[in-house]
Order: sequence, then structure tokens, then C-alpha cells
Amino acid sequence: MAGTKHPLSNRELDIMNTFWDSDKPLIASEIVQINSELSINTVQATLKKLLNKSYIKISDIVYSGTVLTRSYEALVTRDTYMVNQIRANQVSTLGLVSQLIQEEEDPEVLEKLAKLIREKQDALRSPND
Repeated sequence: MAGTKHPLSNRELDIMNTFWDSDKPLIASEIVQINSELSINTVQATLKKLLNKSYIKISDIVYSGTVLTRSYEALVTRDTYMVNQIRANQVSTLGLVSQLIQEEEDPEVLEKLAKLIREKQDALRSPND
């Protein structure tokens, strides 16, 4: 999957979290408004790095006031990034999932997990359907 082979720096992760928490594509100045600890120069440089790593894409060219600018959106979800970072650190899938299940307190979440497991088992048993 795009972008998942390259770990993110702290700044890149700050900006990706902004994308992941947004429900729309963002322009650089909106990222600065959302996270005032970032300067526009830092955001612009980091967006270029994230583009090169294929974590984000240019979504559109939009007006910011009277100036045309690029809007960006994430190509990689937060969940995908986290799973790939866990795998890159050679964490046992069984151990991790077991621990998460042990700590889960919501019966509905556990039922959804059980359903996902059953569906995956069924799919693996009958790959030619």
C-alpha cells in the first residue's frame, strides 16, 4: 500500500493526524489554523515530503482568497499506518490482538470483531467463490 513503507517523523505525523481528523481535503493555511504550533513554511515543506512518500495526494486546485492553491488529502488511513508500523516492529499479530481483546469492555465491539473473524475464515475456506 502507498506510503506505508516509510515511517513518519513527528512533524509528518502531526500533519497526518490533522488530515485523519478532517472530513475534507485541506490547504496548507488550514493546517496552520488547525495546529497553530506549525508554521506555514514547516507545513509546506512537510507536505512536499508526504507527497513524495505517497501518504497524501493533491486533491484539487482551489481558491484561497484570490489565490489558487492546492488542497491535499490522505492516501493512507490512520489504521493502515498503525498496523504497518506494528508489523515493521515485528509485533506478534496474535499477541497484539489478544491483548486488545482482553482490554476491550464493549460487548458490541467484541461481537463485531467475532463477525469479522468468521467472515475472514469463510473467505479463506472458499477462495474460488
